[in-house]
Amino acid sequence: MGKVGFSHEFRSIEAGKEHKMLHLLESMFGEIGQMGELTWLLSIAQNLKLSKTAAEFDQLTMLMADRRAAAEDNNKGDILQHFLDDMRSEKPIAFTNKNILYSDAALVLTGATDTIGAVLAHLFYQLANHPHYQDLLHVQLQKAYGKTIPDEFTNQNLSKIPLLDALINETMRVDNPIASNDPRRTPPEGITVDGVHIPGGVAVQVPAYALHRSEQFYAEPAQFGPERRLDDNKEYVKNAEAFIPFIVGPNNCVGKRMTMSVLQLVMGLFHVEF
Repeated sequence: MGKVGFSHEFRSIEAGKEHKMLHLLESMFGEIGQMGELTWLLSIAQNLKLSKTAAEFDQLTMLMADRRAAAEDNNKGDILQHFLDDMRSEKPIAFTNKNILYSDAALVLTGATDTIGAVLAHLFYQLANHPHYQDLLHVQLQKAYGKTIPDEFTNQNLSKIPLLDALINETMRVDNPIASNDPRRTPPEGITVDGVHIPGGVAVQVPAYALHRSEQFYAEPAQFGPERRLDDNKEYVKNAEAFIPFIVGPNNCVGKRMTMSVLQLVMGLFHVEF
């Protein structure tokens, strides 16, 4: 995310030890994971300066954002370039001040950091428990291997394997990789959900774990079943919109495509090698 977001290399592998930012991210995820959906406690801890880790993370994030903003070459094509272009425009759409830049810079650094590892761990677990999917996937991956470039996978070919996407998405449904979802504010007129009116200006949050495992939206929700993701299987998926590992709407995860590409590539290489 350093390279994609900031055109910055952390070079942890070359150094033979993890960068300070990686340590802070691990600690932050640990704190958020323990709090579950009560993430507002982290904000209180930060404001009262009770969380040294959060304070260090904020300082390092602001430093990275400032360095990227001060770079002479602003045509790097990274995520921060789009943020800065908007902030420096005559009429900014989203980045009206530097605090918003800092906040979204922090989101860039946390995006796809631990979630990819979590999905892979759960996916390997599910494949170990359901070995017949291993054979089916192996056949599909062999067809894609070297199809465009000899002895290589391409993102274009991997993205066209329905079973691979079905396995990844079903894994994320059963074992949601994110600790919490961001809240959304209700419109001024409020909204009504299942007969209950929620006033305007209220921050509401939907726990992804509960949503993904609800019988209201999925038949046999506790069961791992990639088939429910194939051929528009409405028998097992009652509402396809009840799936939010990357959040939804205009503020969805900016790293979604990269995450899916990495997951597809790792699974492809694993099956070819073994």
